[in-house]
This record gives sequence, structure tokens and C-alpha cells, in this order.
Amino acid sequence: MIRRIFICLFVILFVAGLATFLYPQISGIVVDKQTVNRTEAVIQWLQEARNEHVDGDDVSLTESEEPYYPIEAPQHHLTLWREARRYNATLWANKQSGLQDPWSYEEPSFTLGTYGLENEAFGIIRIPTIDVELPIYLGASYEHLTYGATHMSHTSLPIGGVNTNCVIAGHRGWKGGTFFRHLENVQVGDPVEIENLWGTLHYSVIETEIIYPSEIDKLLIRDGEDRLTLFTCTKNGKQRLVVYCIRNSDEVV
Repeated sequence: MIRRIFICLFVILFVAGLATFLYPQISGIVVDKQTVNRTEAVIQWLQEARNEHVDGDDVSLTESEEPYYPIEAPQHHLTLWREARRYNATLWANKQSGLQDPWSYEEPSFTLGTYGLENEAFGIIRIPTIDVELPIYLGASYEHLTYGATHMSHTSLPIGGVNTNCVIAGHRGWKGGTFFRHLENVQVGDPVEIENLWGTLHYSVIETEIIYPSEIDKLLIRDGEDRLTLFTCTKNGKQRLVVYCIRNSDEVV
């Protein structure tokens, strides 16, 4: 009897230990699969949104907008593009005055439903050298960070342009999922892409740096530059890894 009890306890402890050991791996597989599904859904949505016909397709660009609006982009998204450019221009003019502390990042810059877009994602970020492809959500809220990458509010929206710096944040892994876990492995010169409703923006890594969350000045717009900045936690959780990217010169407008 005592022997049976001992064996049962041993089996229970073994199974509990094995489950504890395997949980991060299993959880990571599940989280990564969910992230892949979301990413694929956003890619499909982007394709469908570009191709759909809606009232207002005949809206025309002004002369001042013509050099900047992507030639092949559907003009029924012109209103959102105009508002996004206005938002970015205001950030630059106001020197990002709303960016006061690390909590300023969380509230979304836009509600896409206002522009007839039901999907909460603004686009896709790709970092081929570390096999990253994630949806970009507006606002670095807890919920959005569990879905993919996030645009940090009070930084430029991911549409490109001179005097912009779009900051994209991602978890250094979450519940075993990958996200930006391997961001420290990117090298100077590596390509980074942002796909949105209007096309694909191409950037190259120019520098990496470790900073503290309070160093807001590291994330500010640089005069005359079209930047993309990637942001995640370090292993100790107290600092942040920052990857600075610059737009390919033949695309900058």
C-alpha cells in the first residue's frame, strides 16, 4: 500500500515537473501561431483594402500633394493619408510636446474605424534577417503588445516622409512567443520594411543602442530625416534596446 502511494506521488510529481518544464515551449508555439494568423489576416486585409472600390474614388490630389502621394495607391484612402501627414507635420512643428514620459505611448493616435477601416492594424513590419513579420497596431497598449508590434503614440505614423521618426515597439518575447526577442541580432545595414495601405517603405539599420525608458530624447524626430526606430526590452528588463533605421535615399520625399 505504501509502495503504491509512493509510486503515485512520484508519477504526479514527475508529470507536474514535466508540465512546468514544457509549458513555456508549448505556450510559445501557441502564441507564435496566433501571431502568424493575425499577420496573415492583416496582409490579406491590406490587399483587399487597396483593391476595393468605394464612394469617393474620384477624389483628386492637390498640386502640393501630387509629389508625395504614391502613384499606385488607391485614392479612396486619401483622407486617411492626409490626416496621417497632418498628424506627422504637427508632431514636428510642436516638437512632440505630448511625449512627456513612457506612458505617453499607449493611447492610439487614430481610430481607424473613423475612416471606414474595421481592422485595428495600420500595416506590417518585416525584418528579414531575424525572420520577423508582425502586424503594427496604433498605440503601445498592453493588449496591442500581445498581438504584435505597436506604433508608439506621439511619434510619427508609419507612412514615411521628411522630418518623421516612427517608433515601433514589441515585446522581447511574451508567454514564450517570439515577437522582438531576436532584435539584438540585427546588424548595421540590415533591411527593415513597413507595408501600409499605400505601399512598402524600405529602411536600413544604421545603429543600435541600449537606453533607459526615461531617455525620451532618443526617440525624437531628427531634422530632415525619414527614420524608423525599433524598441524593445533588454534581458534585465530595466533598459531598452533601440535600433535606429534610415529610409533608403531613393524613396525619401
